[in-house]
Amino acid sequence: MKNIGISIIVLLILVDVSWGQSKFAVGLEAGLSVPTGSTSDKYEVAFGAGAFAIIPLSSQTVAIVIGADYLSMAGKTTTETKTYNGPTIFGTITTTTSYNDLQVTSIYAGPKIGGESGAYFLPALSFNSAKDTRFGLYLGGGFLLPLNSIKLNLAARYGILNLFGRDEGEDIKDGIGIYAGVVF
Repeated sequence: MKNIGISIIVLLILVDVSWGQSKFAVGLEAGLSVPTGSTSDKYEVAFGAGAFAIIPLSSQTVAIVIGADYLSMAGKTTTETKTYNGPTIFGTITTTTSYNDLQVTSIYAGPKIGGESGAYFLPALSFNSAKDTRFGLYLGGGFLLPLNSIKLNLAARYGILNLFGRDEGEDIKDGIGIYAGVVF
């Protein structure tokens, strides 16, 4: 609890009281995430949705983004067949493994580097909760396209859901997400 309080105080110090020339904004997004590495062996393409806030700093090109996402990944069923042909063992063994579906809720925060419109870069730390709680990393970016009173947000990011706090022998869960949304 003490760390959360210190984090909030540091965030408030970073935010300029005058909010600079930028405006506070809120966004909604939805998209899909393609599992990569060993994660793709266990899970199908994931679907997700989220919301975020863009908190301006005194700089016009840097803001803080705080958001939350929900991601649903269907588990795969894999079948592996091994043939043994040796002096003591002869035959075929077939193993079928079914992986449970995985629902992940993530809370993330990081600096958005880029203007109020156009291209931006967003590295962020994430707090991820599924069966267990893990900390991860998002590296992404996108493009904010102004449309009258809202902005269209087209974004992509690479996420590692369990970079920190992993159990020994636990595989990294990662993927590449593609999102579209609106910023108000």
